[in-house]
Amino acid sequence: MIKLIRSHYGETQRMFAKRLGISTSYLEKLEIGSRIVSENVEARILARCDLTSQRIQDLKAYSKVIEA
Repeated sequence: MIKLIRSHYGETQRMFAKRLGISTSYLEKLEIGSRIVSENVEARILARCDLTSQRIQDLKAYSKVIEA
């Protein structure tokens, strides 16, 4: 889901990690699923990407359409 959000904004991993205040390597681990998104990072994503719960649901639905 994080990769989808990052892609939605057209940012590189480096740019998105900087936006969230995390390392690029940590972001990469989150994107591939080898690390779980903490509540702190989730809150940063919501706040710094101006996302609502509804927008996240919309992005999830969009990703399912693309995968099909």
